[in-house]
Amino acid sequence: MVLKGNSSDISNQNNEIWDHIELELMRRCEKLNNQQLSDVLMSFAVAGKGSERFFNIMEDTIVESPIEIEENHLVKIMKAYSQLNYGSPTFYKHMSTQFIKFRDFLHITQMAEICSNFARSQNSFQAGFGFYEHCEKEIEKLMDANKVSFSEGTKVVESLFKNNIGSTKFQTRMEDYLSERVEHEETKGLIRLAIALYDPKYMIKSHRIHEDLMTALSLNIQDLDIRKLETLFWAMTRNEKFYQEVVDNNPYSKMVAKSLLNTVFRR
Repeated sequence: MVLKGNSSDISNQNNEIWDHIELELMRRCEKLNNQQLSDVLMSFAVAGKGSERFFNIMEDTIVESPIEIEENHLVKIMKAYSQLNYGSPTFYKHMSTQFIKFRDFLHITQMAEICSNFARSQNSFQAGFGFYEHCEKEIEKLMDANKVSFSEGTKVVESLFKNNIGSTKFQTRMEDYLSERVEHEETKGLIRLAIALYDPKYMIKSHRIHEDLMTALSLNIQDLDIRKLETLFWAMTRNEKFYQEVVDNNPYSKMVAKSLLNTVFRR
């Protein structure tokens, strides 16, 4: 179908199409299988569509479903609801219970992303209805066994630290663990770590992780493509503390700032 007319007309026609799809899905919601349900909700979230009434009806279908919804579909459903900030406290409590039940099937990076989705919603209370604490314990067990790689760890902290999720003890331990395992050639991980540490919501617990990250970035900054440089520049310059450290002549902060600016200007 080709939509013709001015932009306002096209927008109205688009909305009418989504409204029609909504009504049809609400009529058929009890006949959707788990995959169809998660795919539908994710599609609405990606498009930024869907009324609160539509998501409330789908919520009832999810919470009251006599058939258990598999963890991979729960992850997508959770992301869809949090992205649009829909879902009641009952919904998020139900999701927390289900995720804890499926804990043996969730990777720690998925757990961290689920925590981030809980944090995004205004109707998620009590630290994700207990899921944050559960996530901490699972990650700590793997760190005890030295089974968290640098790459995995940076994905975890990128999800958690931007929302300041985790106890001070846990955050400090994550910093120390990653500091001991910094991989200088794993540039994607280095940038994820920078995004996590220099988020305005987060306060770095140890100078050590800052110094180790600055050193690794300085040594590899010329190998970063323009997209990574842009991301790194954005991650670091949004933090007032980093600016202050440069002003105060912190050698590590000045080192990476100088390397970053030199590399950008060369490009």
